[in-house]
Formats: sequence, C-alpha cells, structure tokens
Amino acid sequence: MVALGTVLVVFIGACSGDHQAPMPGPEEDSTPPAADRSFRQLDADQPGGPRHRAPFNSEPTSDQVADASRAEPTRRDAETFAVLVSHAIEDQTEDSIADALLNQYVDELPADSVRTIKENRDFPGNRVVPGSRSFVRSLIRESAEGYEAVVLVVEKIESPTLGDAPDQPFVFWAQSKLVVVWSDSEWALKDYQSAGASEYPEFSKWTWRGTMNSGRDWRRFDVAG
Repeated sequence: MVALGTVLVVFIGACSGDHQAPMPGPEEDSTPPAADRSFRQLDADQPGGPRHRAPFNSEPTSDQVADASRAEPTRRDAETFAVLVSHAIEDQTEDSIADALLNQYVDELPADSVRTIKENRDFPGNRVVPGSRSFVRSLIRESAEGYEAVVLVVEKIESPTLGDAPDQPFVFWAQSKLVVVWSDSEWALKDYQSAGASEYPEFSKWTWRGTMNSGRDWRRFDVAG
C-alpha cells in the first residue's frame, strides 16, 4: 500500500481484505515483547442485535465516553461504549481525547494491543469519515467480572497524512475488535485488535464477498456528518 505502500502496510497491518501483510513493530518501542495474535473476525452476529438510531460522533468527547461507560450492562450499551472508544482511538485530530481515555477506561490491555494502538496513532488527522455508514456485529455474555462483550466494527477511515493534498485524504476501510467488560457499574476496555478491511474507499467484490460476507450478519450504524 505507498509510496503509500510502505506506510500503509505499517498502518493497516495484516489486511484481511484486499491485501495481506504483517505489521512490523516500531523502531523504538518500550512495550515488553509479546506474541502477536492473528486478527480473527467475530464469525457471526449474536441474534437479536440492537439498532442504533442516533449517529456516533467520529470525534467523541470525554463526556460522551464517560456517559457510555456508566451505562447499563446491555448489548446496546456495550456496543455504544465500544464504538466510541474505537472512534477515539482512530481520532488523531487536534482535540483527540484518546490518550486521556485510554488511561481512564483500560483494564490491563495485552501488550500487543498496546503496541497496535501506538502504531495506529502515528498518523495526524486520521479519523472515521464523518457522514459514513459503518458495520457492527457483537456478542455479550456473563463473565466472572460481570458481563463481557466482543464488538467488531468495520469503518471507513480518512488519512490526510497519506493523502495527495490536505483536502484529499486517503480513504480506506479498517476493522477493529474490542472486548469490553462491565463490572463495578462501569464499562472498561479489556482487549483491542485492528486490521485492514480494504485499502480502497469502496469494497471490491472480493472483499465484499469475503471479509464482509456480502453484508450478511452485519448491522449498520451512522457516523455523524
């Protein structure tokens, strides 16, 4: 993926859509070494998934995430918290809350999750495309802590750093899998993985049939414009 190739291989990592390439580690990284896990999609959407009528902010605020973290242990609330956290991680605009958010709502992330977040957050201006439509599937179950939900989102990302001009960002699709847990009346992030879905603004027929299973077992939600 640059002259865009080298940079996008690092950024998108192991792309399970149009290309596949390993994500190399950064040149300087204080994170202890750990065995990287391969990215695996959530194979199906648990029946009875909620519909999100209100759009999600591509640049979530601290108040929005705080409200979502204090919500009930329902599947809708788990997805809401996970999507907002995912958007905050992707958000590298000037007022991004990602660093403060991760310090507050992270529950002992695995070392490779920390490394993935560090690598992804090296592209100033990146964010989920406002006005786009995203895909979600999830499952929720009881756990020793209370409740645990696995949430998979596929979203369109714009990257001014990799674009041809400030007003012509590079646009691609990324997928993120978040494990969030509810205990002590609050949601927290327990695990995070990401991979590419497509290096193009629109899915190729191969990606749509493969990675996206022709749209089956996915629900859609809107990103605020």
